[in-house]
Amino acid sequence: MRIAAPLLPVRRRPSALVLLVGGCSLLLLLAAALAHATAAAPPRLMVQVVAADDAERAADADKAIAILRAQPGVRAARQVDPSALADMAGPLPADQPALPALIEVTLAADASEAALGRALAPVRDAAMQPRGPASAPSPLHRLALFATLVAGMSLIGGAVAIARDRLSRRAVTVTLLRELGAEDARIARTMLHDPALDTLAGLGGALAVALLLLGAAGQLGWGMAGGLVTTALVATMLCATAAMATTLLSLARRP
Repeated sequence: MRIAAPLLPVRRRPSALVLLVGGCSLLLLLAAALAHATAAAPPRLMVQVVAADDAERAADADKAIAILRAQPGVRAARQVDPSALADMAGPLPADQPALPALIEVTLAADASEAALGRALAPVRDAAMQPRGPASAPSPLHRLALFATLVAGMSLIGGAVAIARDRLSRRAVTVTLLRELGAEDARIARTMLHDPALDTLAGLGGALAVALLLLGAAGQLGWGMAGGLVTTALVATMLCATAAMATTLLSLARRP
């Protein structure tokens, strides 16, 4: 004997929808992480301190770093490790002066090189190398953005398909609830209750797995973690909005 489906949705154990949403969400989050990691580096320039005396060169380098860090257009300023610089340069001829102190400066997008040059004027023997042109996004970055877009659209498309399937399978329930005076918004919330919980479980699991994978690979920073959480929240809101809009439009077209 065949048992008829219940008129009203009954909460059950999480279905395969959790795995489906979790897989799409994991691809979305990993693609977003790759896009973040391969984004164009912020503009940088180098400052050389070329004083001949070692003590004077070290003091001038410290003074230049302090001045640079106080400028509004500078995000960071640090001296390149002298020992690493000496290893890269190799042995120097006897008549060649000592290697200069190199300061790597990370700039904001609106930084003014002229203002930095004026600020460094009190530091003797300091020379600022102009920054090169901004680097274009790499092919890997473009691919990661495309993968993020495809994964996001697949997730939203899946939410729409699930909402339509859920509504078509509950046509008798919809008719009964309407005869009892239920509004379309309440019917939509009832139809989407279980899929919404499964979607949240899949997204939450995917976020946890992505954070663990990136953390184990040593690629997880505060910026990336915040970006992944934001991506998961935006994906959740877009899926919920798309599913609710699809359900309400389908209900509005029904007689």
